[in-house]
Amino acid sequence: MYLELKIANNIIAIIISFIFLFIIKNIFLDEIERRGKLYINMFKINIICLILQTFACVIEGQDFNGIILVSEILDMAIFILQPINGFLWYLFIKSWVDKNRKFINKIFLFLPIIINSVFVITNPYSKFMFNINSQNVYTRGPFIFITLISTCIFLLYSFLFSCKNKYKIDKNEFLIIVLFIISIFLGTVIQLIFKLIVSLSVNSYILIVVYMFYQNKMLQTDSLTGAYNREKLIVKINRIITGNYKQKFCVVFIDLDNFKYINDNWGHNEGDTALIIVVNLIKVVLNKDDFITRYGGDEFVIFLNVENREEIKNIISRILQLFDKYNRKNIKSYKLTFSYGYKLYDSSSPLHFNEYINDVDNLMYKTKQARKSMNL
Repeated sequence: MYLELKIANNIIAIIISFIFLFIIKNIFLDEIERRGKLYINMFKINIICLILQTFACVIEGQDFNGIILVSEILDMAIFILQPINGFLWYLFIKSWVDKNRKFINKIFLFLPIIINSVFVITNPYSKFMFNINSQNVYTRGPFIFITLISTCIFLLYSFLFSCKNKYKIDKNEFLIIVLFIISIFLGTVIQLIFKLIVSLSVNSYILIVVYMFYQNKMLQTDSLTGAYNREKLIVKINRIITGNYKQKFCVVFIDLDNFKYINDNWGHNEGDTALIIVVNLIKVVLNKDDFITRYGGDEFVIFLNVENREEIKNIISRILQLFDKYNRKNIKSYKLTFSYGYKLYDSSSPLHFNEYINDVDNLMYKTKQARKSMNL
C-alpha cells in the first residue's frame, strides 16, 4: 500500500512538473538569464529524481535477472543528485539576493558533493549508504546521513548568505527566502531519514511557489539595479493617500550628477555599474519599511517611513557619508554624487500622487541648479 501511494503521488507530481516546466520555458522564464537557468536546472533535477524514485518503487521486490543492479543504479543516482540540487539552490539564492555578485570557484564549495559521491559510488561494496537485499528490497545504510549533511550544507550556505546580505532585499523577501530554505531542508530530512511518501513531490510544489513569488518580484523590480520600479512606488503611495491611513512618509528624489560624463568617457557598462553601486549604497542605510525605486535613467526615488524632518536629515546624512567613503576609496577618475529634494507628506494637506511627486522633483531640480551655479 505504501509503495502504491508513493508511486501515485510521484506520478501526479511528475505530470504537474512537466506541464509547469513547459509553460515557464516557452512563455515566461528567460532561460538565458543566469537565475532562470539555475531555476530550470533545479526543476529538471527534481523531476529526474521523481522519475528515478518512481521507477525504483515500481521494481522494488520484483525478481528477474539483473533487477538488483538496476535498483542500485537508480538509488545511487538519486543520492548523487540531491546534493547537486542543494548546490544549485545555493547559487540561485546568491543570484537572487545579490544579482551582481559573480560566482567564485572555490574548491570547498564542491567538497560536500565530492565526498557524498565517493560514498555513493563505493556503496555497492561498502553498503554504507543503502543496501538492496536478495529480495530486491531497499534498506538504509548506517552512513545515509552523508547525503543529508551534504545537501543541508548548501542550505546552510544559502541561509548565512541571505542573513549577511539581507539589507539588499526587503524584510518580506528575506522571510520568504528563509521559509523556502527551511521547507527544502525539511523535505530533504523527510526524504533521506523518514522516507515518507510526499517528500520529493513536495519539493516540486515548493519550486512552483518559488517561481510564482520570484516572478511577482520581477514585475516590481528594475532588472539592472535590483531597485523597485516606478509601479511599486505608485501603488505604495496611492494606497496610503487613498486609504486615509493618516500615515506620514517622505519621498526623496535623487538625480545623479554628471552621469552622462561616466557613460561618454567610461562606456555604458561602467554607467550601469555606477547605477548598481548607487542602489547598493543607499540600501545599506534604509530601514525595513523603506525602499528605493529607479524612477528613470539616473533618477531614483527613496520612500521613507518617517515622522519628521530630523529622521529624514539623518538618513540623507548617512547616505552622503557612505558616498563620500566610497569616493575616497574609488580609484576611478569620476565621483558618485547626486542632487536631491525631499518633502514630508502630510495627510492633513492631501495631494494626489502626481502633484506630490512633481513638488519633490521641483525641489530636487532647484537644488541641482543651485549646485551648478556654485560650481561655475
